Amino acid sequence: MSETIKNKKYPQKSMRQSRIEVIQVLYKFIILEREIDPAVAFEEFDFLNRTQLEKLDKIASNYEFIKKMIKINLSSDWSFERLNPITKAILINATYELFVLDKAIVINEALEIGKMFFDVENFQAKKNLKFINACLQSIFNALVILEKRNRKLENSNEEK
Repeated sequence: MSETIKNKKYPQKSMRQSRIEVIQVLYKFIILEREIDPAVAFEEFDFLNRTQLEKLDKIASNYEFIKKMIKINLSSDWSFERLNPITKAILINATYELFVLDKAIVINEALEIGKMFFDVENFQAKKNLKFINACLQSIFNALVILEKRNRKLENSNEEK
């Protein structure tokens, strides 16, 4: 992260507002079919604070893994490419957050933010929210399995 980013003063934001803004940035990169780049985000989005830029940097660094986690946890009749951009942005943000925050908080926030972007009276929007919930539950379960496998490997390596 550049010195300019480190030294800039930012106003305090709620966690939800911070998430919404990160999702908006992800959405723009998705719509424009551009690689997520925190330096570009810093230049184009003056509302981002250091924490948000660091989060975008971590998402960008782990983007292929995050995308793969989403892809392998989609039901067979869905493809990542077919998802609408806002759903992708919500899933990317929430998948990253599953590594650092409590599952219940992450999923609840993803759904509440989804309600802000979708017309919840619309049947398709309700399906979208159920889809996000199911996908994130599945991703979380996969991460738990991966963590258990890693612990077993670490324990077996320590015994050798």
